Amino acid sequence: MEDADIDALASLRAQTFAARTRPAPFLAIDNFLPREVHDRVLADLIACQSDFQSNRMTGRDSLVLINPQSVQPVLDAIERRFDELITKLAALGAPVEDVTHCRLEVPTATATGHANFHAPHIDNDPLSGIDFVLARRVSFAWYAFQEPKAFEGGDLRLWDFAEIPSERGPWTPAATWADHPCTNNSLLVFSSSSRHEVLPVRMFQGEFADRRFAVITAALAS
Repeated sequence: MEDADIDALASLRAQTFAARTRPAPFLAIDNFLPREVHDRVLADLIACQSDFQSNRMTGRDSLVLINPQSVQPVLDAIERRFDELITKLAALGAPVEDVTHCRLEVPTATATGHANFHAPHIDNDPLSGIDFVLARRVSFAWYAFQEPKAFEGGDLRLWDFAEIPSERGPWTPAATWADHPCTNNSLLVFSSSSRHEVLPVRMFQGEFADRRFAVITAALAS
C-alpha cells in the first residue's frame, strides 16, 4: 500500500471516529435535598472526622468513610427520584437496560482537601474482574460543603465517548471532555461506563470542616 493510501485510510478512520463521538450522558440536579436536610447531613459528616480514613494510593488521594448512617437521606432522595433519573439518563443514551429497580451500592463519603484528586477511571471497568464493580450502571455523586467555600477545584471531568467497542466495553473514551462544577447540594448522575476524574482541590488554609464532602454510590444491574 502506498504512503498516500495509508494516509487516506488513517484520515478516514479519524473522521469516522469523530463522527461517532458523543457527549457522555449526564444529569446535574441542583438543590437536591431540602436545605435543613443538607445542613444536617453535612454537620453529621463533619462530626465523624475521626472515622474518616485515607485512601491514598496510585491514582487517588482523599479521606473516605464507608457506609456512614448519616448519609441515608441522600440515598432516600435518590430512591424517591430513581425512575425519573434513570429514564432521563437513558434518553441521553446511557446503557441502563438491565436496571429495572433501585438497587444501590453501599455508599462512600469522601472529604476532599488540598491536592486531593482521583485520576481518570471508569467505575465499572471491565478489566477489574470484581463482580460488584462490573454490576455498576449509573454513578451518583452528591456534594456538600460549608459556605463561603474555602476551596477551589474538585470538579468532575467527564470524557466524551465514541460508540466503538474496545477491551474496556461498548464505549471508547474520546480525546475531548467537559468539566462539571461541584455545586453545593447538587447531585451529579452519569453512566458508570464513562471515563471521568476528580480534578485536584486547592485549599491552602482551612480545617477538616472546610473540605469538599461528597456521597458516592451507584445503581447496580438488577
